Amino acid sequence: MQSESVAEGGECGNNTGAVWRRSARPGRVPKCLVDWPNETGRWLAMRRQLDPVQVANLAYERLNDGGVLVSCVDRAGRANLITVSWWLFGWFYHSRPMSVIAIRRDRFSHGLLEAVPEFVVAVPTAEIRAAVDFCGSRSGRDRDKFVETGLTAIPSYHVAPPSVAECPVNYECRVYEAVQPPHGLLTPEHRAKPLDRQHTIYFAEVLGVYAGAE
Repeated sequence: MQSESVAEGGECGNNTGAVWRRSARPGRVPKCLVDWPNETGRWLAMRRQLDPVQVANLAYERLNDGGVLVSCVDRAGRANLITVSWWLFGWFYHSRPMSVIAIRRDRFSHGLLEAVPEFVVAVPTAEIRAAVDFCGSRSGRDRDKFVETGLTAIPSYHVAPPSVAECPVNYECRVYEAVQPPHGLLTPEHRAKPLDRQHTIYFAEVLGVYAGAE
């Protein structure tokens, strides 16, 4: 699958509908983050890069206590958040870690991932559990979950979907394979459900892992 990535030199912005210039090299600070003429741009430029293995345990802990957030966008840049309680992480895809999520075909986010095959796995803290629960129980078709939960969308370094400032860990992921149902990758109980209630499995390479706002 080919990514709908924004090319170097695109527009920058600081809202959930924005499109951002991103770095062509992992680890480099995108120019738009430095250029923003406000305090937000300055602390964004200081976001720490994290070791994806060292912080994976935190993600698995949250999976067992409410889930983690997944950020995705449509082709116009409109962002959505969904809560997932199933996530896999491992090595390697072209020398990078890999990240796997499962999204049901009838979910709003499924259409976004099909249009723009990139996502951010944002690992929440216990303090924002109410927001995580909200994102897992409401559809983003007719609402802005960032606005309604009070969570802050901040530009990611390598992918179009935003990261979440309140989440201490953000895995930026680009899909390289989507396995559509019917398939045998999940349990027999899942395979017995109607096709639109079965899950597409998205295999992605992890392009970078960064802290939120510190």
